[in-house]
Amino acid sequence: MLGLVLVLIVVLQFEGTSGGELHLYHRAGDDVVLPCRSPSSSYSCSIVNWFYLRDPSTNFPLDVEDGKVVESSPRAARLNVDSNCSLIINNITAEDAGRYTCRPGSGTTVDGSLLLSVLTISPSPPEDDPTKDGDVTLNCSLERYSGLDPCPKNSLLWVDETGTGLTGEGVGFKLGPRRCASSLTVQHQSGTNRTYTCRFVVENSVKVEAHYTAVFKGTSGGELHLYHRAGDDVVLPCRSPSSSYSCSIVNWFYLRDPSTNFPFEVKDGKVVESSPRAARLNVDSNCSLIINNITAEDAGRYTCRPGSGNINDGSLLLGVLTISPSPPEDDPTKDGDVTLNCSLERYSGLDPCPKNSLLWVDETETGLTGEGVGFKLEPRRCASSLTVQHQSGTNRTYTCRFVVENSVKVEAHYTAVFKGTSGGELHLYHRAGDDVVLPCRSSSSSYSCSIVNWFYLRDIITSISLEVKDGKVVESSPRAARLNVDSNCSLIINNITAEDAGLYFCGLGSGILYDDRLFLDVLTISPSPPDADPTKDGDVTLNCSLERYSGFDRCPENSLLWVDETGTGLTGEGVGFKLEPRRCASSLTVQHQSGTNRTYTCRFVVENSVKVEAHYTAVFKGTSGGELHLYHRAGDDVVLPCRSSSSSYSCSIVNWFYLRDPSTNFPFEVKDGKVVESSPRAARLNVDSNCSLIINNITAEDAGRYTCRSGSRNINDGSLLLSVLTISPSPPEDDPTKDGDVTLNCSLERYSGLDPCPKNSLLWVDETGTGLTGEGVGFKLEPRRCASSLTVQHQSGTNRTYTCRFVVENIVKVEAHYTAVFKDFTDWSPLSFIMLTLRITGLILMVGITVGIIRTRGTSGGELHLYHRAGDDVVLPCRSPSSSYSCSIVNWFYLRDPSPNFPLDVEDGKVVESSPRAARLNVDSNCSLIINNITAEDAGRYTCRPGSGNINDGSLLLGVLTISPSPPEDDPTKDGDVTLNCSLERYSGLDPCPKNSLLWVDETGTGLTGEGVGFKLEPRRCASSLTVQHQSGTNRTYTCRFVVEDSVKVDAHYTAVFKGTSGGELHLYHRAGDDVVLPCRSPSSSYSCSIVNWFYLRDPSPNFPLDVEDGKVVESSPRAARLNVDSNCSLIINNITAEDAGRYTCRPGSGNIHDGSLLLGVLTISPSPPEDDPTKDGDVTLNCSLERYSELDPCPENSLLWVDETGTGLTGEGVGFKLEPRRCASSLTVQHQSGTNRTYTCRFVVENSVKVEAHYTAVFKDVPVNNTIIIVIIIIIIIIIILVSVIGVLLLLVVLAAVFVKLRKTRIKEDHRTTAENQGSTHESLDYDDVQNNLTYVTVDHLRHRNDEEIKVKQDEDTVTYSAVRTKKKREADIDPSGLYSYITKSQLTK
Repeated sequence: MLGLVLVLIVVLQFEGTSGGELHLYHRAGDDVVLPCRSPSSSYSCSIVNWFYLRDPSTNFPLDVEDGKVVESSPRAARLNVDSNCSLIINNITAEDAGRYTCRPGSGTTVDGSLLLSVLTISPSPPEDDPTKDGDVTLNCSLERYSGLDPCPKNSLLWVDETGTGLTGEGVGFKLGPRRCASSLTVQHQSGTNRTYTCRFVVENSVKVEAHYTAVFKGTSGGELHLYHRAGDDVVLPCRSPSSSYSCSIVNWFYLRDPSTNFPFEVKDGKVVESSPRAARLNVDSNCSLIINNITAEDAGRYTCRPGSGNINDGSLLLGVLTISPSPPEDDPTKDGDVTLNCSLERYSGLDPCPKNSLLWVDETETGLTGEGVGFKLEPRRCASSLTVQHQSGTNRTYTCRFVVENSVKVEAHYTAVFKGTSGGELHLYHRAGDDVVLPCRSSSSSYSCSIVNWFYLRDIITSISLEVKDGKVVESSPRAARLNVDSNCSLIINNITAEDAGLYFCGLGSGILYDDRLFLDVLTISPSPPDADPTKDGDVTLNCSLERYSGFDRCPENSLLWVDETGTGLTGEGVGFKLEPRRCASSLTVQHQSGTNRTYTCRFVVENSVKVEAHYTAVFKGTSGGELHLYHRAGDDVVLPCRSSSSSYSCSIVNWFYLRDPSTNFPFEVKDGKVVESSPRAARLNVDSNCSLIINNITAEDAGRYTCRSGSRNINDGSLLLSVLTISPSPPEDDPTKDGDVTLNCSLERYSGLDPCPKNSLLWVDETGTGLTGEGVGFKLEPRRCASSLTVQHQSGTNRTYTCRFVVENIVKVEAHYTAVFKDFTDWSPLSFIMLTLRITGLILMVGITVGIIRTRGTSGGELHLYHRAGDDVVLPCRSPSSSYSCSIVNWFYLRDPSPNFPLDVEDGKVVESSPRAARLNVDSNCSLIINNITAEDAGRYTCRPGSGNINDGSLLLGVLTISPSPPEDDPTKDGDVTLNCSLERYSGLDPCPKNSLLWVDETGTGLTGEGVGFKLEPRRCASSLTVQHQSGTNRTYTCRFVVEDSVKVDAHYTAVFKGTSGGELHLYHRAGDDVVLPCRSPSSSYSCSIVNWFYLRDPSPNFPLDVEDGKVVESSPRAARLNVDSNCSLIINNITAEDAGRYTCRPGSGNIHDGSLLLGVLTISPSPPEDDPTKDGDVTLNCSLERYSELDPCPENSLLWVDETGTGLTGEGVGFKLEPRRCASSLTVQHQSGTNRTYTCRFVVENSVKVEAHYTAVFKDVPVNNTIIIVIIIIIIIIIILVSVIGVLLLLVVLAAVFVKLRKTRIKEDHRTTAENQGSTHESLDYDDVQNNLTYVTVDHLRHRNDEEIKVKQDEDTVTYSAVRTKKKREADIDPSGLYSYITKSQLTK
């Protein structure tokens, strides 16, 4: 019994590992790979058997025996076994759902099972034609192993092609023994390609989904209209009423005009070879006609007929939509007016399409009407024209839609690709800081880049300068370090400035020097003058300037326009415009107010086309002497700046006052620069070095008026009015996760002396930004707050988000969000109760046997998987169940492979010095093992044990993700294909990671799949490769993600480091721990790496030490173990530290040429001092430092910026900045609280460009729990459950007994009143049924207590049965007492 319980515990507690169940979900028609999950890894596939079970009551048939598919299996043709012993099932159906088990040999080990569920979607019943207009019911069914519990209600959800959920009327749900199903009733209309998707969702995670798109056939004998765009592949279904014929007798006819002949396209099921489009036609197995790459000439009437009959079958009318410039030979890429023609080609026998049935929209979905839009009706087509003004450099998209009764039947898009033409001018517009590619547009295409020259002219009065000669950057150019030439001979300019504006042209050799001209204009935006502080309250002037080639005509007035963050144009007073010889400029004077994150955008517009725009957002501090309104949401950490007009005092004389109501006292919160200890919120208050008051984790109670005063004076200083926004369900104890109506309350708590906030200043929007108004939205005004309520309908499984915004004059001051976290309700059915009891009982038994309990989510006694990228610093918590020991008896063991050797890394709380990685190990005060700068070699199993015991403690399994080019010596910065390798190194005793668990995405988050992506499984690691095409000058980033059940466990990024050019300085920025590649930028390319020397200079001292001599790392270098030289002579520094910052120079041979240098800056982030424990509650100071070559100018103030995990800038109190000779540093003081995963990022920014950033996230550990307490709690819970069950049964018995006694008494009284009813003078004969209906039986057992043996023999002796008869009703005079009689039966035991 004990063994059975233990097995059940394993089955109930674990999933996804060998010996447990793994759920797989697929849609019908998929090809599925079922991995063999048997715990043994030493067998070959030749002994593997695969078993399949559809129902628990059926036999367990073999599908694979001894590694081969069983031929007698009904699906043998669809089965296969791969080299990993996995079972492959092709084209799965609902019948394939069930339980699959892989076992080696003839053993009966309880291996891990795979539960395959199959999702299908179809019309109901199957013979329904969903293509007819009218209601159609779609059935979605998840077929599963029938031994599972029914899937929860609403686990099957419907969405349309836009992702919008479909709920309410028309959606049904059904639970069956082996499947769950949902139905959707929709209204179909012919010609609309609506798609409906059914999703199976578990705990808000989509496990599988299937799609349904109706293929409209119409009905036989009628017409069906189909609309497509030119270039589509079209399937025309055969709609003849006969279904008994084969396709070998089918003919397809085509008619373009009613007056033309009716030619064959298909005869006897074969394409007619003489058809002019025979190469694009085909017939499928359903006799449908397939037309590939349709054109306007394919429009017309199509008819399918079987045999030689002339039946008037249903026809298909194909309409084809085209869009093109007019006439076709126009070049739409030139500046100027362009006319676009949209034409719907149709069968000419139709009525003309209605006017305005062709509509135009732009890329923003804005309708284009009025002047420039024409419409034309012709016999066989309808057409619309749109005249637009094109300008090179703008990627505008225009869409033409054919609309019938407000339904879009088909649409086509047009986007001009602007290249300009050889021999003309091309204008390019960019903002300062961009990287720009200038294409070489010479009319000759036969030259190589080795004869290309690039020229630059800034002014018509200056001379032409040569920037590139014979395909190489001219070293004497003042911007040589920012220039490059790619394989297309394009000129790349990195990080452009206003000084780069001008005229560029590309010439060939010594011949024609003035080919295609490119004009580069650069837009900048800044406060004026540059040293002005735009963050102060008051007027601020912003300058926007477009720097251009000075030979141009001046740009038109008002070609620079201003808009705010809402897109609203800013005009009138405060907007100025200025014209100068080589630039146009505009100024904007605005009134800044602290607390509002206003953004102002300057746009350069030519004839209503935005060519380029730049943005400016101020960081507001406010000024002294007035009231400053600050708005925050509950839970924020708030910094209230001291705005007293005096600036000469120190914080030691500063007092902070707080007033919630005008009628209350004005209490001290801070006195003489120190928090008043008697304040009820003293623990949440602090004062920073700027005398600002910091309030951590604000609540509604913190709202009110705050005033900062220096000394004892009573000057009416500027006050800060803090308002706090909260959102919550009402009442608070409501469970918003249940289905049904939920009321949300939004409240803005304010200083009560203010006027009430205006009605409707609190607005609601949903997760799409759509305003929520009307019924269910309420508003309430109270003396010190304004509130709004919203009643919504919640449904479990939907992640709806509701946002409450406080708005003043159309400006959102603060907003708060509410998203319900939907939990599954507890199922208290008898079966679930039994299972719960079994779990708890088994858990206690396991505790008694193993002297530990199985705890989930990374607690002692189990395995915890940790994933990190190479270079991270990792903290491995000690998870031993005992909490009474000190770290002085703790040992840490490490196992890379499941070998008998289990080496010590830490013994008695100290790092073992003989460990090869002792320098990177440490033990903290919590006995956690710290590994700095991890590598793939650190992956494996780690175990923490106190003393010399051999208890099987919980282990930590560390997986390390690395990403690198392959082979390592490849230079990914060259143009061409590059292969990146991503590898997750793991403990080799684990099962191989699933296929495709390593995924690739680019810098936009787009998944990279298909050709060029490979996957490889090895004993101790899984790896994936990605082949990409690199181009110099593009900072593409590729990310490799390790994903488990749709959850990203760890990711690593790869960005190519592109070389500048020789002869200048190149600045490189990295974070500590990175692996850095420093390219050799010497101008000579003929030497080999064997003569290359690398020099390093940290300070401008006369000593210039060698790190690499004659191509080899100098062994005496203190960092030789971390250095390497690749085949391109680049210097590789692994795991960089702040000490690696400085100037690096690569020189061939012993020369002293002044080559281009590389200046490496290293960014670090850490708590200060390092031994601080950031996981404790309280203030933590983070230090961010950029270590640089000390000869550089100090970095500008505020070039180190802080943001939180939402990207919000962190400024004000708690942020410091420090300049030193060789580094710049910034500090951030934050308030940590356990359980909050806050991330703080430090960014080094140069001219609004983030050069490098580093992140800091505190690792909060669970508080250790005493196991004895847990056991006692579990036992108490079981006792309570048993007591409640017993009491419940007893109460039920008492109630039943009381009811029986009451009924018995009532029956006896009634019998006494009617005892004579069945007696009469005639002694009527009684019918048997009447007797049965009027009899009451009572059986009395007079059995005495005897031993068990006697009871078994004489158990029925002495049993007497009494019966009472209720007779017919008589008059009282007729009652005869003899009518009352009894039967007495004495039972005898039959021998």
